[in-house]
Amino acid sequence: MTSGRLLACCLLFSASVAGQQQTTKLNVAWHPNIETYFIAERLAVERLGRYGYITRETSNAHQPMVSAAFKQFGSYKDSTIGIKTAETLDALRRQHYFNDLIVEVLLYARQFPDTGYRYPLEQMVDYDQKKAALPLVKSLIGELRAFYVNAAVDSFLRANQFFYEGAVKEVKKDIPPAIDRHMEKFYGEKANVFTALVNPTMPIAPVEGDFRGIGPVVRTSEGNLPFMIMSTINMLPPRASLRDYNHFGFDNPGHTRMLTVHEFGHSFVNPHTVPKTAEINRYSYLFTDSLRKVMEAQDIYSWFVCITEHLVRLGEIRIAEQMHDTVQARWLRDLHIKTCKFIFIPALEEKIKVYESNRKKYRTFADFLPELLKVIEAFTPAQVDDLLQKVK
Repeated sequence: MTSGRLLACCLLFSASVAGQQQTTKLNVAWHPNIETYFIAERLAVERLGRYGYITRETSNAHQPMVSAAFKQFGSYKDSTIGIKTAETLDALRRQHYFNDLIVEVLLYARQFPDTGYRYPLEQMVDYDQKKAALPLVKSLIGELRAFYVNAAVDSFLRANQFFYEGAVKEVKKDIPPAIDRHMEKFYGEKANVFTALVNPTMPIAPVEGDFRGIGPVVRTSEGNLPFMIMSTINMLPPRASLRDYNHFGFDNPGHTRMLTVHEFGHSFVNPHTVPKTAEINRYSYLFTDSLRKVMEAQDIYSWFVCITEHLVRLGEIRIAEQMHDTVQARWLRDLHIKTCKFIFIPALEEKIKVYESNRKKYRTFADFLPELLKVIEAFTPAQVDDLLQKVK
């Protein structure tokens, strides 16, 4: 998951999902299940006081759909859906889960108002670790479905479908051509189809440049379905009516390009780092107080997530190089190494060249992952702190 602080049939869902094919296997769309959840999340903030960077006092005026949804459904904050969402988020937080688990399960579920699941939850990445929290999430999804029906959320979404269509067009034009094929080539794995979901009801702070993104993968018997869920990135001025907007908050080419490779990258990296959690955590002593402080400022609270994020960002840089876009690669290095201080990237990048030049031996990124982990394991805590001081 990223924040500003730092089978084709299942992509169409129904007539209420707007999306058109961008490249051979990449769709841009929106999903009513996800929109319903984020409407409910904003209600939960009223009860919790704060969730993430959003507080009860946060103005939503810069996000027209968040504002319109809260105006329409704000009275439900004291109803079952408001109470249940707040309780679930609070309980998941105590189990060290954020809303990304809810979003992931919603993608396995059938489209509201249908009940049940399109794909078995047992196929989820890291199912054994997540299964203790799933009863909470499944119970919430039942309430979200009831809210969708009883509060006529579908009518609200359909009435504003033009806004979603505008958002889809803004993202669609900015996704790099054939990026799906470039990612498959780099990671050495195929995906059935890639889906970018615009999410204009996802609340973000009223700060220029703030955003949220989630990169789940749905595992099916036919293959993997990588998703990118993205909030707005541009702040919009208040208007009298939603119909007065001709910009929808997603028109940001540089952001869309970066987020596309980053969030889809998680779909290729996470399924292989998760089984190696114990191995990665063996050298968690490298998560020094100094590194922890830097990472926590970017919503990264564990050594395992720190390493996974390093690997995803490594992929961003090398895919840019694979596309012969040295300008983008240089910009990403400056961002991830100098600004965000992902200090292991230079050593990882030097090592990954062995993978890139020997694909007969290492057919997939997963095949080469043990070699990358050895690079990190070779550091000492003193070297970590020294690198943090030197990176500028």
